[in-house]
Amino acid sequence: MKRITFGTSILILLTAAAFSGTFAQQQTGEFISLEEAVKLTHNFQSSAEASAPIGGVFKKETVLAILNQPNCAGLRYYYGRKDDGTPVLVLVGIDEKGNDLYNGILAEFSTPCPPFCDQNSPLIKK
Repeated sequence: MKRITFGTSILILLTAAAFSGTFAQQQTGEFISLEEAVKLTHNFQSSAEASAPIGGVFKKETVLAILNQPNCAGLRYYYGRKDDGTPVLVLVGIDEKGNDLYNGILAEFSTPCPPFCDQNSPLIKK
């Protein structure tokens, strides 16, 4: 079985469809059930490399600082990679047209899971 890399797996899990049209017409995130979240995270964890991060934490203050910027209508993530090869997510606010607010607040440096995971969470495959 071919191993799926962190970036490819996150792309599969978090990208529902190619975007077209205006930002307001795009699929920009949907609420899901715990069962669906468990399925998605377990699918990733079953195919990820053993050393791949399976998650991370951004503090509320960090996310709110991005979202509370003037003209911010949402949040976009980009895949990144540290110099040592560790995959990361870079967060940036977006305006109502879907344009990055790249001159504003950007975030990375989340707390990685592992090693900082909620071991009681059903989202972690045992």
